[in-house]
Amino acid sequence: MASAKRKIKGPDLDQYIRPSKKKRYITYQKAAIFYSMPYYSLVRLAKEAKASWKLRKTALVDMDRLEEYLEQFYVGGDTKWAMSEEDNVQQKSKR
Repeated sequence: MASAKRKIKGPDLDQYIRPSKKKRYITYQKAAIFYSMPYYSLVRLAKEAKASWKLRKTALVDMDRLEEYLEQFYVGGDTKWAMSEEDNVQQKSKR
């Protein structure tokens, strides 16, 4: 007689990976594309923000936590891309 081994079924962890309307958890690769930044820079940033989750053989980023972390370091719109048309003209005339 052969003894049958019973498989223990764990919780359904795929629910965190399945596509939904609001993606709260995404992979490092997709997050790097979303934020338009290098892969390893994003990995480092996600670990600093404590927004990394290891799930099976996949690492996921908690987008909500990462957003909160990034908002802490946000500085107002004083970039050349945020200039009004009038400011842009004045800047060119100074040259």
